[in-house]
Amino acid sequence: MRKIGFIVIATIGIFLIEFFLFDLGGRFLKPNLLILLIVYINLTFGVRYSLLTALFAGLIKDSFSVNVFGLETFTFVLSAFMSSILRKYLFHTSLYSLRIILAFCISFIYSMIFCVLYSMFIQMDFKEFIVFVLFPEVFLTTLVADFTFRKLRKCALKFSV
Repeated sequence: MRKIGFIVIATIGIFLIEFFLFDLGGRFLKPNLLILLIVYINLTFGVRYSLLTALFAGLIKDSFSVNVFGLETFTFVLSAFMSSILRKYLFHTSLYSLRIILAFCISFIYSMIFCVLYSMFIQMDFKEFIVFVLFPEVFLTTLVADFTFRKLRKCALKFSV
């Protein structure tokens, strides 16, 4: 029960942090911290809790978004599955630097899946997506991954999970 409480509090807190970062820096200076939370929960607690986190984070993000409802939820859940597959088959060692590589891979996969699904509903230019969305978001998410994983670990230890 403590794990679920930690997941709910961390998801809401990170969503609020993302919201304030978007207000401060705009679209270009916004890392995808919810993806990092899903990767951290997957690495720490396992696949089931990662899927729960992805579902909850997606529902929150879809509720406050103007996009098609369910797009973020589906993309987060698919990213949680991909995170567990990559963790199981490719990153079976527990080196800390591999966590950052996993965060990069999952952030890239999330952005590409979102682009493909979003382009089904709204016409968009793929080149502009790569330049203005994919590169800044994946770069910043990878850049803050180490810091975020450390802070999430401290929070989880204080929460006694």
